Amino acid sequence: MPKIDVNGVKLHYEESGKGSPIVFVHGMGGTVFDWVMQIPFFSKFYHVVAVEMRDHGESDKWSGPYDIKMFSEDLAQFVRKLKLSKGVFFGVSMGGMVVMQFALDHPDMVEALVLADTQPGLSEEAIKAGLEMASMSQKMTGEELAKATMEFNFTPNFIKDHPDVVERAIKISDARDPSATFRAAQGLLKFDVRKRLKELKAPTLVANGEDDQVIPLSAARDLAERIKGARLLIMSKGRHMSIIEKADEFNKAVLDFLKKIMK
Repeated sequence: MPKIDVNGVKLHYEESGKGSPIVFVHGMGGTVFDWVMQIPFFSKFYHVVAVEMRDHGESDKWSGPYDIKMFSEDLAQFVRKLKLSKGVFFGVSMGGMVVMQFALDHPDMVEALVLADTQPGLSEEAIKAGLEMASMSQKMTGEELAKATMEFNFTPNFIKDHPDVVERAIKISDARDPSATFRAAQGLLKFDVRKRLKELKAPTLVANGEDDQVIPLSAARDLAERIKGARLLIMSKGRHMSIIEKADEFNKAVLDFLKKIMK
């Protein structure tokens, strides 16, 4: 399991394939498993690197406060240390926030963006709900938290038909300290780059599940409208982890997008 020192912590990552680099960034509480349906697919065409942020997965634990800017700078140093050339950055949910911040702060390192089921800032209602959920997470085990949120991530039919995927997701969450989820949620609540999105120049694909229970489709439409020239992919009946549930639809659309913009 390769790890690399970044800003005082060791980040775990996985890489495969050859060609132009693609970097995957997972969501809050996630791991490289968030991209389980993308890593083998895109590594047939590109050099794929999936990184785990501090206090996630096999990366070093972190007891301090969370901040999207911190994750963005971790990502920047990670990319530099791996000596990756200008690449495509995929982010899902919290990972999309990290990637947006990264692209704004380090535009010279970005070839293109793929932003899945994410948003550039939270509404007052979302902040209130987020604080309530974060507080509840403190009282749950990782497994209890995973089971409570699973219906937000996947449709009932997917949960019924893919028990292996659901079980693995629950095990990953069960291994995580619930207090870390609380700190991460607090960090997300402070994030807001809506006024800066007009600065983004890299080709961008915004993807969202049609039935996402966390990031409403209206937020995805707004995100795509704020980024000049951005394309919007709506995955039919997909929920928050539509990159897994609707992987075939997502992968094909993204590959078509990349083939048109990459050399």
